[in-house]
Amino acid sequence: YGRKTNCAMRFQQLTRLMDSLQPIVQKLHQFTFDLFVQARSLPTKVSFPEMIAEIISV
Repeated sequence: YGRKTNCAMRFQQLTRLMDSLQPIVQKLHQFTFDLFVQARSLPTKVSFPEMIAEIISV
């Protein structure tokens, strides 16, 4: 019984952690997108790695 309670408590802690990370992730996503848009407007084209392109497309 104690193990079940511990698991539920850890799940609740993980849920709170994920909830607290959401605003940070949103800001990071917006920053990355803004950086991408700014770079596209430069006369010299900037080559973005595939990973950043995937982040922006989310």
